[in-house]
Amino acid sequence: MQVGINTAVYEDEVKAGASQLDCIKTLVGRNEIGAVEVRGEFFKSSTKDTELSAISQLCRDNQ
Repeated sequence: MQVGINTAVYEDEVKAGASQLDCIKTLVGRNEIGAVEVRGEFFKSSTKDTELSAISQLCRDNQ
């Protein structure tokens, strides 16, 4: 069975300075995670495009 995860579960980490990318990287190799939903309000405007691109690549690399 696979589940989806919303990065809202990492709100404390993001408020402490982690990026959503950093948080999602902790999920790599966890086969039960089939989908990830990122939170728009968690992105910094200055790094949003770069981070989204890196998240997209991480997802492609790990199916």
